[in-house]
Amino acid sequence: MKLGLALVYLVLIGYAVFTIFPVYWLVITSVKDAFELSMVPPTLIPAEPVSQFYYELFAMRHFGELTTNSIVVGLTTAIVATFVGAIFAYGLSKLRVLSRRPKNAILLWVLSLVMFPPIILAFPYFFMLSVINLTNTLAGLVIVYLTFTTPFAVWTMKGFYDEYPLDIEEAAMVDGASRSQVFLRITVPILLPAMVTVLIFCFIFCWQEFLYALILTHDYRAQTVTVGVFGTISKWEISWGRIAAAGTVASLPVIALFLILRRSVVRRMTFGVVKG
Repeated sequence: MKLGLALVYLVLIGYAVFTIFPVYWLVITSVKDAFELSMVPPTLIPAEPVSQFYYELFAMRHFGELTTNSIVVGLTTAIVATFVGAIFAYGLSKLRVLSRRPKNAILLWVLSLVMFPPIILAFPYFFMLSVINLTNTLAGLVIVYLTFTTPFAVWTMKGFYDEYPLDIEEAAMVDGASRSQVFLRITVPILLPAMVTVLIFCFIFCWQEFLYALILTHDYRAQTVTVGVFGTISKWEISWGRIAAAGTVASLPVIALFLILRRSVVRRMTFGVVKG
């Protein structure tokens, strides 16, 4: 028994080291000077940490503006997609306005919105945004990002609603509550962890998106952090220190968001809506 437990802990420790080491290597690479980066074998601990590459990012490459753009676009898209998805999925799951066949047809249509490869839709999106003069704008990116985050929110929230018993809502309506009151005062509080989980995933989808941000924007006023990381590579050099610094900065907002909302995520992953 003790030997088996020791093996389990050994495997978990090995897996933790395997997953954490790339992050550690990214961080230490960003604070090494050019001479130490060229050393063979590489050093595991920087001899004299430097902040040169971080200074170059924020002082010369507008990385602060790019990070702010990604946060604004990601949060706006995630909030709107989660709000729309929660309402739309609730109607498909709980309201008895349509029969099952029309509901399934609507769900398949929603799913079809994200079935095409992104590169196929890049030109139509660029053309439509050009017509309404929204290229190289944060609003244009939000509109495009909503086209693939909203279907995800609808499908995910519908799964949560399907697990949530209708008897709870019917009992509240018998006591005199309206449908909107039941949704706002009962359903939303109970499924709030699920909505937070959907919001986090929508934010991550937006944060790591690169293709549309590259094609639909052309300067730092609307570009996102992924384009900024890509911009650290030039045809004359590959500055590993600058790339590592950009990757470190790009990772911080997502890590911070997850740490802030981790309790809601863990609760939704480990706790059923109703235990019987």
